[in-house]
Amino acid sequence: MEVGEIRRNAGYCITNAIRVNNMEYVLGFNRDAPSQYATWQCRGKDNYLWGHYMNSEVEAVKDLCGRVIEEIQYLEEIETKHYGISREQNESMFAMVEYKEGAAMIQFPTLQIGAVLGSIGLRLTSKEIYTGGNPDIKVRMIHDGGRVPEALIRLAGEKTSLYTLNEMAKAIYHTDWYVSGKVEENLSKDVYDSPEALLEDAEKYKEKVKAHEKKMKKTRIREER
Repeated sequence: MEVGEIRRNAGYCITNAIRVNNMEYVLGFNRDAPSQYATWQCRGKDNYLWGHYMNSEVEAVKDLCGRVIEEIQYLEEIETKHYGISREQNESMFAMVEYKEGAAMIQFPTLQIGAVLGSIGLRLTSKEIYTGGNPDIKVRMIHDGGRVPEALIRLAGEKTSLYTLNEMAKAIYHTDWYVSGKVEENLSKDVYDSPEALLEDAEKYKEKVKAHEKKMKKTRIREER
């Protein structure tokens, strides 16, 4: 939400909003309502759906967080099906980006990083926003305790752009199994001294895969003849 903007729905004042991809989840408060707190799924800032009502602020925050997590899990399933790669141990890595009064949760890797940042009014691109945050922009890195996300966040430090971090995550989760296996192995051994070194290694392994596939294709053509 922009500074000074007051959003309301069904008499409730929207006090919290978290965007995940193209969906927003909000929490509202109405002192005079039978149930003072409510959460909704929201599309386009004015299309509120599936309200959950309660009288406890703690329960409302818990419900809001639960709905956000469910949306993240859904997106994870979609991306897994799209790329045909399953994440071992359900390892996940997120960035909570806060700007003015808006907040957005980004799960890495993602195809929608630009849209998510734009949804909270950010005009900077993912190449201009850093893991340690920017003036007026707060970034908080989160992971589920998995070894790979923890290593990626540690390697990124505070001066890596969200774009580069996303590319690092793609190099492990959204690529050929040989490439991801090699990069993950080197990451676990602390071989890399910078994010750029990891990405250069990933490109090197990709070239090896392409060369191997090209060689196998030529072999098949000769055999068919």
